[in-house]
Amino acid sequence: MHWQFTSQQAIGFLGPVQLELNPSHPTNFARLISDDRTQAPWEFFSVKPLPSHATEAEEVYAREHDLIARFRQTPADAYAFQLDWQLLPVCSPFAGGVELWLSIQTDFLDVQPVLEIACRAPHPNRWVRHEHSALMSESVAHRSQAGRGPAAFECKLKIGAGQYKTGATGLWLLEPSDQGNVNVVSSSNDPETRIQLFGHFMEKGVLRRARMRFLFSPEQLSVPELSNAYREFASSPLPLTA
Repeated sequence: MHWQFTSQQAIGFLGPVQLELNPSHPTNFARLISDDRTQAPWEFFSVKPLPSHATEAEEVYAREHDLIARFRQTPADAYAFQLDWQLLPVCSPFAGGVELWLSIQTDFLDVQPVLEIACRAPHPNRWVRHEHSALMSESVAHRSQAGRGPAAFECKLKIGAGQYKTGATGLWLLEPSDQGNVNVVSSSNDPETRIQLFGHFMEKGVLRRARMRFLFSPEQLSVPELSNAYREFASSPLPLTA
């Protein structure tokens, strides 16, 4: 697993799949491309700061499996934010995965910043929402606020439909402690699922973080496989820094 830079893109190599994104333009979708070129790319983790933001990149760099982009707080902005894309080692039934850390901070005394994140399903597919309680047994300890928002979104490609030769699954996982700060702003019939993070009072000296994962499988996931992926994410340790 490693990152390679071109004039406009950063490309993360994940074995049989590759991740393509423009780290200086966070509102663009990242694209996960499988080695089977007959399948449409997965488009995910578009990040739109609200209110409007200049999105001036202060620095963009790779550090081992991480690609980090910092966006400064210009005089016209209410806050600064950072994105940290982390290539993930995966095993069957998954062929590729990435974790995204988002963090925000401000130089002001009273702001309510929002980051809107979107994933787009290959047409004509849709995202299915899953709750924390359905994916993780209540006997398992979990972080506060879990269950107050979506835990995962799953998109299954239709087997044998159109250009797709086999089934495949895209899985969007949300950290349990972040779920209480998630607001879904798209409809269930929309092929593009959008959520908004944060949006609460924030002042200088405060740093807010959230994290999520996107996993790709060339197969249709079973319920136990989906649950196992979520449990592994929920129980994974939080890094000391974002």
